[in-house]
Formats: sequence, structure tokens, C-alpha cells
Amino acid sequence: MFRQALRTSVTDDGICAWPFGNEDSAVRAVPLQAARTAFFVIYLADGDDEAKRTEAASKVFKRAVEARLGRSLIAPVALNGVNHLWLIEVPGCKRRSQATALRGCGA
Repeated sequence: MFRQALRTSVTDDGICAWPFGNEDSAVRAVPLQAARTAFFVIYLADGDDEAKRTEAASKVFKRAVEARLGRSLIAPVALNGVNHLWLIEVPGCKRRSQATALRGCGA
């Protein structure tokens, strides 16, 4: 579910970024808050009231981000004071092409 939300938010709200300088590869990064919002749209949390459901979804989102950071599946970068995430392409995995991932980045 997290991956689906991140992919959707990267497509909808992502920006081109060069986190390692203009000479390095561009990535399509999304603000952390946009990824969180996309996750909350599709995550069905249990709870007696809205506050408990929001708290549960927040905890699941935080654990998902931490787990994927720990496994180097996503990477963080602060751009203009806003935390962003991007999906790291794993060599040998057939997910989607780099051209598709960077659509609109001049790639």
C-alpha cells in the first residue's frame, strides 16, 4: 500500500531534483507530506473515531518510511526546507523505465 501511495504521489506531485548536484542523475522526488496524504487516502485504519484512525495510519506510514529507508528502497532529500522522498531503482528489477520515472525532468 505504501509503494502504491508513493508511486501515485510521485506521479501527481513529484518534481525533478538533483540531490547530488547538477552533474549527477535527476530523480523524481515528492514532498513527504504529499506521500503521506496519498497513503491516508488508500489506507483503511481501524479505530473507534477519526482521531484513533488517523493516529493508526500515521504510525503505519512512519513504520513504512523507516523500513524502506533502512532497506534503501527510498531515499530522502531536503529541498528548499521541505523533506522529499524518491524511489530508488534497484538494478535488475523490472519496475518501470527510467524515462517513465523521470517524465518531465528533461530525461
